[in-house]
Amino acid sequence: MRIPPIAEITNGRLTLRLTDLTITQTYGGLIEGAPCRYLNDRKLQRLKERNPPRAVHIVEPPRITPPWARTVGSYGPDEFLGPMEVLPPLQCEGLFTGPGTSKPRSSDFLHLTTELIIVWFQDPSPSHIHPDLVPQILAVPWDDLAEDFGVDDL
Repeated sequence: MRIPPIAEITNGRLTLRLTDLTITQTYGGLIEGAPCRYLNDRKLQRLKERNPPRAVHIVEPPRITPPWARTVGSYGPDEFLGPMEVLPPLQCEGLFTGPGTSKPRSSDFLHLTTELIIVWFQDPSPSHIHPDLVPQILAVPWDDLAEDFGVDDL
């Protein structure tokens, strides 16, 4: 029995199926202070390190410094952490399946699936993947990053 994907995106060259999705608030759990470049850089680094040995690709999020935070005295530049910097409010982590890669395999390899975890940040949207982000997700170097799994990997 084949279970339908949560979403499917394509550009004619590549078709990816979203088979698992976790959505959390980007700054859920931020107890004190405001987001800044230092905090955002640490957040992105932890996301890369959290899933080994699985391959993870992070779509570079837009980083916005609100105009009112650019002046000293509001929540302006901080000597240690830098100025306030905000990522989109939703952090999305999806498991995508797609075509097999061209990586070398043994002759007895029985291919089952090819997967890659992709993390992206987006504004609230009626779609699971905000339409503005579809081209960025499809631009992921799938052949280089995705992992092929076979019967022996079960």
